[in-house]
Amino acid sequence: GVPSGSVIQTKFVSFDENQSIGNGSSGGTTFTNIGSGVSGKEFSIDMSVSSGNKIYGSGFVNMSGSNRYSALKIFVDSTQIAMGEAVSGRAAGHQVTSSITSNNDVSYYNLYMHQTSFAFTHTPSDTNSHAYKIQAGNTFSASYITYINRTAGDTDASYGVRGYSHFILMEIAQ
Repeated sequence: GVPSGSVIQTKFVSFDENQSIGNGSSGGTTFTNIGSGVSGKEFSIDMSVSSGNKIYGSGFVNMSGSNRYSALKIFVDSTQIAMGEAVSGRAAGHQVTSSITSNNDVSYYNLYMHQTSFAFTHTPSDTNSHAYKIQAGNTFSASYITYINRTAGDTDASYGVRGYSHFILMEIAQ
């Protein structure tokens, strides 16, 4: 057999275009796959593994926001994983994998892009194919926009940077 810890397979997707989640009046709290609508770039990777093996996933997303509270959530099919603990009495949706430091009260916040990284492991309970998804959105207001791979201001000046994001999955023998 294959030695424990060996990488059996790897799947990778990158996204170098830009994306807006929400339109300024609605949709901002609808967590959406990174790269959604861009063929071959969407951060949803189908993967099946041999019985007992683990999935290791990692990557990073460059993001900004029209306001604060943009974050990432990771899902396997429709089940959220790799998230903070639930807090009794706290509003729904507060459990995220990571968030960004965009803050509209800070001078020139709209000229910055923030990187948020993630890593997780998952042991599927079967050998079926599962969709691993990285989603972004805003945890507070449907009118707040989350931007992927660009600044909120998106100026033509040299500091109006555009970014690159990626997501990788590996099957690890156990």
